[in-house]
Amino acid sequence: MRGLLAGATGLVLVLGAADVSAQDTAYVPTLSTTAQRVCTSDTRQSVLLDARTGAPLGQPATTRETVRFHAAAAGDGGYLFILRFDSDEGDIELDARIAADGSVMAAEVAGSAVAGLIAAELTDAEQLALFMARDIPELALLGRRYGTGDSYYSAAMNQTLLEGVIGRLDIPFPLHGVIDITYRGAGMAQGRASREFSGTITVEGRDTFTNSGVEIRYLGQFDISHDAETGLLLSSHSDHRSSVLRNASLAHDSVATVAVTCEIRPL
Repeated sequence: MRGLLAGATGLVLVLGAADVSAQDTAYVPTLSTTAQRVCTSDTRQSVLLDARTGAPLGQPATTRETVRFHAAAAGDGGYLFILRFDSDEGDIELDARIAADGSVMAAEVAGSAVAGLIAAELTDAEQLALFMARDIPELALLGRRYGTGDSYYSAAMNQTLLEGVIGRLDIPFPLHGVIDITYRGAGMAQGRASREFSGTITVEGRDTFTNSGVEIRYLGQFDISHDAETGLLLSSHSDHRSSVLRNASLAHDSVATVAVTCEIRPL
């Protein structure tokens, strides 16, 4: 959520200065249940143009979160995913039951950062929990085998993520999108052997709305690094740009950057 929806919402993701090896070998991920990741996530958002003012707006908004994640073994080869966020806005606690193939069976979200929204019925707790669970990077690796150029997400997960993002944008006309994030190979990140993924997510749509031709464009560029030993996220970096055109003229333009760096620790 922090990644894609930061620019259009937040989906989760940095490579940093990882050095990708020229050797091309298959990657069969194994997710550790004896290690955890403790991450710092920094988000920077800027409005470049808003037609209501005709000028750039204010200083960039910046937020920092501490994120903790680990997976516990569950029945039938599945997992319990446990994710915690802490920031100045409060805390978020997410628990999700995950099948061995990466399907999200159930999810619950709580915490001070979302309690008010849920109580005021401004967001649906169950749908928010499912969306957040499907955005956990480690979910993409379950049951997968990667060769260079293979999609980071399975075809089914690609579709589910796009539908979730487009649905949460709540735009009153159809949008379509493409996720094109692929496996790059072995590398080094955060001083550890890593497996590298990179690519883009695009979402766009156009329609006549309130007697005006409206077009929406979103582009996200992602670099993702997983720890080779544990499968846990090591780091990620994503740049996002969202634009709204009205009658072919730019009405709103904003950018965001999300940088995540993680330390792998024993449980």
